[in-house]
Amino acid sequence: MQGDASPATDHVARHCRKNDLHWTGTIADGVLECAFLPRRNEDDGLSATWLEFFKGTRQQNMAEVRKHIGLTPTASNRLAVLNVRKIESAGKAHSAAGLRVTEEPDPTNPAHALIKEAATLADLTLREALAATVQPSDIETY
Repeated sequence: MQGDASPATDHVARHCRKNDLHWTGTIADGVLECAFLPRRNEDDGLSATWLEFFKGTRQQNMAEVRKHIGLTPTASNRLAVLNVRKIESAGKAHSAAGLRVTEEPDPTNPAHALIKEAATLADLTLREALAATVQPSDIETY
């Protein structure tokens, strides 16, 4: 439901552009802190898509995320998958305000979620901590 907290055991996918990623040759093997800097239209929080909303396997859920994300990807775009508990832990460790993930469905993406609060993400060390939670296996192609 709108505004409900996402379960701590679940995951969200965040769209990353080429410059949001660390590259080793042609392989994206890490996420840079800039992936978690709020974009122009993200005053309420970082846009993400809740994987477990789709109730399938990881592969099935990622296919649904790609379908609902609403962006035309380029070959260098990726999806970074983050665990909700790790997002919250990074928030608690680096900010008094913390971070939380809420369900924020919209007409084109029923699994839309927000990583809140956007103002908290002005903190470079917090964004670096979020980036550190993403392992190479958490980076998915479109």
